[in-house]
Amino acid sequence: MSELSSVPNDVREMLSSGMNRRPCRRLTCLDVGRGSPEESAKAHLLTVRRLLSNHIGTPINTILILDHWDDLLHLAASITTRSVVPSTILKKLSASPKESQLASALRELGRIERSLFMIEWYSSPALRRRCQAGLNKGEAAHKLKRAVFFHERGEIRDRSFESQAFRASGLNLVISAIVHWNTVYIERAVSHLRKMHREIPDHLLKHVSPLSWEHINLTGIYTWDAEYQMPEDFRSLRLPARLRQAA
Repeated sequence: MSELSSVPNDVREMLSSGMNRRPCRRLTCLDVGRGSPEESAKAHLLTVRRLLSNHIGTPINTILILDHWDDLLHLAASITTRSVVPSTILKKLSASPKESQLASALRELGRIERSLFMIEWYSSPALRRRCQAGLNKGEAAHKLKRAVFFHERGEIRDRSFESQAFRASGLNLVISAIVHWNTVYIERAVSHLRKMHREIPDHLLKHVSPLSWEHINLTGIYTWDAEYQMPEDFRSLRLPARLRQAA
């Protein structure tokens, strides 16, 4: 029962709906109380193990790690003190046609780290939400780049590497300008609302992304009028009618 109780309910649901794509029983045996408690616990544990079978590999070779522990510490110290760059170590380890024992020990050590992360991933809904939020931010950045880079159907067709790098740097410059513009005006909008005694918690602002571009015209004719003067060097906020009247 102790092994089964360590599996949260949301993890059970994730295992039934996310990992097993086939229309299975969706862990209905977890909710059916047939048989004795010991038999139900055993059936539950077998079901969880079956759903995790694709994520469980061969046992970790701890003996190999212990045999090369001194070499692993020496390798870690070299990287920490920057005596050697990691890329050089990778080249050395991959140069031999036969895999070295040190490389095998590193792989087994990495499996321990991955196992610990998977345990935390299954047991921590907050970690899964944080990772999903990071993935959403990355995808939003890619969407903005695709929206800005519409020339030549979004393809870099320059032949030389210098021209390709120049075009990519120009794209990053435009993206940075849009992000900076959004960040500045988000801050001004928040300050304006707080001056009107609107409560805006700080912990909610971290969920506001400066990667939107619906309010920016990416096509058409661009005019650069040096004589155009903005009040206080900023564009006026687009206030709704009721807020404009209240102001």
